[in-house]
Amino acid sequence: MKHTGKFTKQLITALFLAAFLIAGIGGCFGAEVQAVQAKKKTYTVTIVGNSLIGNGSQKKYFKQIAKLYGTNIKVYDQINNGYQLSDHVLDAKFNEYNIRKQLKKSDIVIFQEYGTRYETTYKDILKLQKYMKKSARSYYYQTEFDVPGGELIQKLTKHGVKIIRAEAAIRRLQDLGYMYEELHEPGDYHPNEYNGYTAAILMYTQIFGKKCTGYPVEKCPKKYRTFLRGKDWTEKKQALKTILKELEAIRKG
Repeated sequence: MKHTGKFTKQLITALFLAAFLIAGIGGCFGAEVQAVQAKKKTYTVTIVGNSLIGNGSQKKYFKQIAKLYGTNIKVYDQINNGYQLSDHVLDAKFNEYNIRKQLKKSDIVIFQEYGTRYETTYKDILKLQKYMKKSARSYYYQTEFDVPGGELIQKLTKHGVKIIRAEAAIRRLQDLGYMYEELHEPGDYHPNEYNGYTAAILMYTQIFGKKCTGYPVEKCPKKYRTFLRGKDWTEKKQALKTILKELEAIRKG
């Protein structure tokens, strides 16, 4: 009986030890599974500007390109035709169009100015930033009306606002032989959707630190393919790769 009692105690001890080990291992594996199953971060982005960042469908294409690269984003906008950033400041002051809430919840805010009126642009961006959370990042979308390296750009850069050189992207397209009329609305200076898609590639890759040359060429939308130079997809694909190399040079530069 003594031997039986001793054996029973050893058995119970062994069972408790086994249960402890199994629980520990299960916990480790459970943590790993949870880590794998955890949802990727979704970035909230707000675009503040006017038709120069609206007419080219940059918001729509920005979302599409993010999806191609596997980035989860939600994009909101405060895009109003004819608006200067000073008008957005007034909207924020009186909380029109829900702008304060959008700025407050955004991880990334992209500002774009009227085009030729820069007297108060720098101060207006500072005012709008007051409604943003401290961890949010600010970007300035430089249009074809902006002066590259001008006083405004220097001030913004010094303040930590990153510059998205959309104007440089469009200029490179023209250097490659694409006509002004192919990149703008008929008889107008506003960007068309080919312009907007090209700029959106640069906008996405610059904000999220991805290479333009990492763009999944085979998933290029049919509409943009019609814009590319070439008789067939083989030639058009090469044209797209050339554009992406030019965009990458801008992004890195």
